Amino acid sequence: MKYKKTILSGNQLEIYEYEKAPYPQKIQRKSRVITGYKRYNSRRKDNASRLRKMFTRIVLSNLVRVECPIFLTLTMAQIVRLEVGYECFSSFVRRMRIKYGQGWSYIAVPEFQTRGAVHFHVLAWGLSQNLVEDERDTRTIQRLWSYGTCDLIKTDGSSGLAGYMAKYMQKALFDERLLQQKAYVCSRNIMRPMSYSLSSIADYADLIFGEKTLVDRREFLTQWLGACVKSTYILDNK
Repeated sequence: MKYKKTILSGNQLEIYEYEKAPYPQKIQRKSRVITGYKRYNSRRKDNASRLRKMFTRIVLSNLVRVECPIFLTLTMAQIVRLEVGYECFSSFVRRMRIKYGQGWSYIAVPEFQTRGAVHFHVLAWGLSQNLVEDERDTRTIQRLWSYGTCDLIKTDGSSGLAGYMAKYMQKALFDERLLQQKAYVCSRNIMRPMSYSLSSIADYADLIFGEKTLVDRREFLTQWLGACVKSTYILDNK
């Protein structure tokens, strides 16, 4: 294999071994412009798998924290466009920052209910775990949200949360109402996966990342780099 790439997402390590090395980036000619839902639908189908992987890695990168996240479901009472829903969510975040400081972080995915109302699935870190019990009496988060109903649940911080959130994110990708809108949002202080393109890192992964357990290995063909072997490990020391 001529080219290797390593991606670290929390305690998940992915090593890609490609048959060919990538060519230097070239300036591409402008392609034919396709507007409207046809362009949206085509783009979403082409990128759905890539976006799901990217999103899952972001969630996994934050699940290694000592604290477990709180899961919030924020539902809009009124039926509004997603753009308006995002504006309401941004206002909620600002009020949360005033109440709980700048330290808390979040990853949020929008979804449309059957009746057409927007609600957000949110994983939040940096908030007290007692907030869930206190909310039943104080309704503090409910008042800060103020646009509808609010539900809080404690989580165990397991890796299954990444797949759970990714399911909602990918479902939203093919919704026409998401046209020109983000499929997910997250705070700036969220942890991100780390990618390395140096072959030496993949070759000496044991020394760099410590003990690891192989959980998946698969081979497939890529369009530009030929055959690829992807190995997925779980790091035992994280």
